[in-house]
Amino acid sequence: MKFAEKKYNVLCALLSIAAFVSPAGSEPASQEELAQLYQQSFSLFQSLPYDGAYSYFRSTPDGDRNTVVNVRQRSSQERKYEIVSPESLHGLVMFTNNEGFWGTSLSEDERKKIEKDFHFLPLHFFFSRNDLNQETKLKFLLDNYSLSKEDNKEQIAGRKTFLIRIDPKNRYRHSYLIYLDDETKSLLKQVIMDEEKKPVEKMEFQRIRFDEKLAQEPLSTENLVLIHPYRKDDRKEEKKEEKKEEKQNDKKPCLNFSPLKIEWLPRGFQMIGESIRGDGEKQTLHTVYSDGLAELSIFQRKQTKEEKEEQEKEKRGDQVKLWEWRGRAIFFRDICGLRITAIGDLPNSALSRTLSQIPTLPENPEKK
Repeated sequence: MKFAEKKYNVLCALLSIAAFVSPAGSEPASQEELAQLYQQSFSLFQSLPYDGAYSYFRSTPDGDRNTVVNVRQRSSQERKYEIVSPESLHGLVMFTNNEGFWGTSLSEDERKKIEKDFHFLPLHFFFSRNDLNQETKLKFLLDNYSLSKEDNKEQIAGRKTFLIRIDPKNRYRHSYLIYLDDETKSLLKQVIMDEEKKPVEKMEFQRIRFDEKLAQEPLSTENLVLIHPYRKDDRKEEKKEEKKEEKQNDKKPCLNFSPLKIEWLPRGFQMIGESIRGDGEKQTLHTVYSDGLAELSIFQRKQTKEEKEEQEKEKRGDQVKLWEWRGRAIFFRDICGLRITAIGDLPNSALSRTLSQIPTLPENPEKK
């Protein structure tokens, strides 16, 4: 019954996409139609049963990173990865299903050896980007980007493709080339380009075989260990009771410091979520902004004693600084007793400016 429901959902998605594609010889699809098609392509990419291999390129401060991964997907909840390259990760297997995240059993020494390369694996393509509903995402996307259907004869993994170009309407954004499978409309290739139109990230399938029969063939967890179990169904009632008790007691997370206001953001970005993590001196405020395509995360927390001492040694300790983490450029600024960090799908100039525009106020971060 579950398989039948999944098959029905995939069929509905395909039928809805077919309505957005212009017939041969007709006028190009509208901006809204292309945006809807782009949104649906990721849903299909994350749910259609297939067997394939994709390559991934990313430009980093440490140099270019290249990865090749074999992947077999039964559904949006179940897929298996096997790393082909880099050599340090060759043969490493990961698997995700309703029970949790599984992986090759490794010793502590083995984990330490591959830790740096492991963080460059492009698994983020297979998970939802944010919690915005499709209608809100669509509005943001159309407000901030121009979409066009481009002439294209390029085949990806031996399959004909449909090319959508996405260009920002304002500065401080990346541009995107989206190649969709002509038959299924699933994503086959994505190229992200900086403001000078140079590729900074690229994902492309080298081979792929779509087949509904794969959804009926179970994937094995043999020789794998359960690394991160997901919450089981028997926790649902317990979670309901916890939420009920929190509501009755009106227990809402409360910051123990006064966060600074983010005065500047690239045009079109709006806050889509905010959460408080940790407690005590480690309490952190995480605010997420989006323009419908890119995301920006701002983290605020109290400085540690060591960070304050280091800042006092510097002549301009409140300047924006760059920290390279997992191959990504992360910017942070120590100001008014707080460490404020910015990371996101944006050019470095946007991340740096977001922090540099925070006004210096002679206030104590302690909550008043």
